[in-house]
Amino acid sequence: MGTFKHHHLRLHHLLALIVFCFACVVPARAAIPASSGYKTELGLSAIGVASYSATGADWVKSCDAYLAAWPSPAYVVKKKSASPTACVFSVQRVSTGEFTFDNAAATTTQVSGVCPANSALSGSVCMCNQGFVEGSGSAAGTCVVPPDPCAKLTGLGSSEVEWTATDTGATYNFCENGPNSCAMYARPSVCVKRADGKYQCVGDSYWSGARAASCAGDGSSGASPAPQKPPQPPCPAGQQQGTFNGTTICAPIGTDTPTQAPAPGNGSSEVKKPDGSAVQTTQSGSTSCSGGTCTTTTTNNTVIINKPGDTSCPQGTTQGTTTKDGQTVTTCSSSSTSTSTGSQAGFCKDNPSSKQCGSGQGGGFGGDCKAGFKAVSDDAVLNAMAEEQYRRNCEFFGKDEDQNSTVNKALSGQDGKNAEKMKADAAGAPVSVGSFDTAGYGWGTGCPADPVVPIPWGAGGDLVIPFSRLCGPLSLLSMAGVALTLLGCMVWLIGPKQGGA
Repeated sequence: MGTFKHHHLRLHHLLALIVFCFACVVPARAAIPASSGYKTELGLSAIGVASYSATGADWVKSCDAYLAAWPSPAYVVKKKSASPTACVFSVQRVSTGEFTFDNAAATTTQVSGVCPANSALSGSVCMCNQGFVEGSGSAAGTCVVPPDPCAKLTGLGSSEVEWTATDTGATYNFCENGPNSCAMYARPSVCVKRADGKYQCVGDSYWSGARAASCAGDGSSGASPAPQKPPQPPCPAGQQQGTFNGTTICAPIGTDTPTQAPAPGNGSSEVKKPDGSAVQTTQSGSTSCSGGTCTTTTTNNTVIINKPGDTSCPQGTTQGTTTKDGQTVTTCSSSSTSTSTGSQAGFCKDNPSSKQCGSGQGGGFGGDCKAGFKAVSDDAVLNAMAEEQYRRNCEFFGKDEDQNSTVNKALSGQDGKNAEKMKADAAGAPVSVGSFDTAGYGWGTGCPADPVVPIPWGAGGDLVIPFSRLCGPLSLLSMAGVALTLLGCMVWLIGPKQGGA
């Protein structure tokens, strides 16, 4: 995952938090102007119902509100008619079905200070009851249940998470923060199969917009969300965690864990016997791992070198000859190939240094500027390039601890180029400019004498400034300059021409 993506996810998370906070910081009670309306009131002492009342914007709503607030569960009521003066209804006993009152009439009168449902009069205004807010749009002027903050988060993205799955395509469902919190889900972007057959997946998480009442599932569906949000992966997808120069870093997953690597035990060996014969064995092969399973294929070549004079060979071998110590001797060669398959976990337990295990323990890179760096891999050229690059980085960016270096001498004032040293050197070599002839300066027409400056150091001598050679041309320039000055002064004194700019 690139940096832009992570910043993009952080912005989404911040936006979601702002939306959630605004949704939560809703006034618990809203003030609604009271209005005129109707009140319906009646008590039926014969069946134990004390007098109570209800109000509404008109007589029909007042009647409906009265019947909706009927307090006795032993009886059911049903409206028969409503008018500006009465609310007529029937009363039926639940246990027997008998109509106790067929035309009970509650008195309806016009009143002021009427409040909408789910509110109560407070002074001259109506206040929504606890748990209700004033509606908007077509519901303006009423008290309604506030919208769920989770709904405002629908589709917004959150952070990247990591979880265990049974397949690579299913989304993972979970609760943001336990029961009754906002429901979320994650889509897998990268899944890696583990040795136990399950998959370790990484992907971005999103709010579904619903509120999860129960959070005790396995995350396999929206109806069965897991209890908690999974942790963020230590590194973005396609990278793995490691350390460099004492600092934890995330590095791209490359060829450190190739799909094929040399098989364990590859190489050659020779066993010499006292009678002068020898047995040479060479093993070559490779191990391939995929989907948590490793397959190793090896080829073993065996060559028996007989002692001088022995020309016999075991059955199943191929006879040949070679020269040994200046003598021609008989060789007996054989070859066999074998294949074995097992779990990657078992293979890595027996061969922890194989490149098929972990992050490639067969290679690595580490070190610091003080102790130096060491690169280990199959490519010697790349090793040397990496070590040289980091060595030069240390030289360029590292701290200069050499007190005799040019930079440290300059910083400490010991390089002989500081201000005090230069002042002292200047004081030891005074320069006399003699006496200059100032005649002719200003409006004078004479040329000054050539100044002579004695040089006290080196071979000595005088420095002559040849003003006499410059007086001719400079006198012409002087007259031209004076003429231009006078012309400018005249224009300034006279002023611009009448009507001019």
